[in-house]
Amino acid sequence: MKNPKAILITGGTSGIGRGLCLAYAKPGMTIAFSGRDIGRLNEVAEIIRSDGATAHPKVVDVTDTSEMKKWIEEIDDLLQLDLVIANAGIATPRDLSIDEAAKTMYETNVYGVFNTIHPILDRMRERKRGQIAIVSSIAGYMGLPNSPAYSSSKAAVMVYGQALR
Repeated sequence: MKNPKAILITGGTSGIGRGLCLAYAKPGMTIAFSGRDIGRLNEVAEIIRSDGATAHPKVVDVTDTSEMKKWIEEIDDLLQLDLVIANAGIATPRDLSIDEAAKTMYETNVYGVFNTIHPILDRMRERKRGQIAIVSSIAGYMGLPNSPAYSSSKAAVMVYGQALR
């Protein structure tokens, strides 16, 4: 989307999400972003504000459907979001059984994306403006060895986004 003014980014405290928050941080921008670590949220918020943008950090778990819906609707009521970036995701947890790891990855990487985009879809359709971006992975194009759940979760959100488009 050209010239968004109000953006929401999940997973904004590290990796790609943090990079997106900092890349968009400039005067006139408002960035609502989430993460699980309050210290990192505050650190990113401080950088965003020092670059002249407005920051709305939120500790929220993307797997919590009701809290995500509540947060996204509150932010949209306040700002009328132009761009929503479903970025939060996790890689293969090594400390869990294969079943627990697969469940955890799908809850975050797939249902976390649904919990991010579903609350805003109808609102953007009604206003006839807005854009949604879903961060996937090259692993969504082909299965990576030792990462079947991760690869398939990233393929799922990639295809879901293509179908929405």
